[in-house]
Amino acid sequence: MSYIYLSHILDAQTPGFGGNADFKLELVRKMCEGGSCNSSRVEVSMHLGTHVDAPYHFCESGDTVETFRAQDWIFKHVSLVHLEDVLSGTLIGVGSWCEKLSTDTELILLKTGFEKYRNSPLYWQENPGIHAELGVWLRKHRPSVRVLGFDFISASSFTNREMGRTAHKAFLCKDEANTHPILFMEDLSLCELEKNPEEVIALPLRVRGADGAPMTIIARMAEEA
Repeated sequence: MSYIYLSHILDAQTPGFGGNADFKLELVRKMCEGGSCNSSRVEVSMHLGTHVDAPYHFCESGDTVETFRAQDWIFKHVSLVHLEDVLSGTLIGVGSWCEKLSTDTELILLKTGFEKYRNSPLYWQENPGIHAELGVWLRKHRPSVRVLGFDFISASSFTNREMGRTAHKAFLCKDEANTHPILFMEDLSLCELEKNPEEVIALPLRVRGADGAPMTIIARMAEEA
């Protein structure tokens, strides 16, 4: 078997929603200046780079990152959905691909190809987004789904932020049927992924009270015959 990363490296060039620069790494102790070791500190938004949105992000009474169990970040039933060449600003809603999802799917990975613009302002200025109807449909028809991940910067299209807010609530907040929320994993790296992984482990930075957190995500792939 082999493993690949599905998360990007955090650095000062990491694009932020709205063009915000939300990362700073500072070497506060340096061996070259007589220090006993090199020691760094980092300042980073909880929603920069590959990260998870917890329910508290848009729901006042929603769960925060540290309240989830260890097993909640391990996914055995993963569905990779190819939606190649999604146009700028597209809102991804209910489509024919939804009915094709296995009824035991825990994690959906939407591969749109928009990742290729990650080094351009287009990545955050005209990113695709998620339509609220998708959250309603998934919670009703695929209740096993716990997370929706995708290779663009946010579930909120920067050109339609009102729908982005509505979509976040449709996925993250309590609904009338009291089904479990569906979390977002945003800004994934899916360029190396061509088929369903056998397992995905997606570990957030555990910060008490956080409404989201940067993640390191690895996928276990089956060996080629």
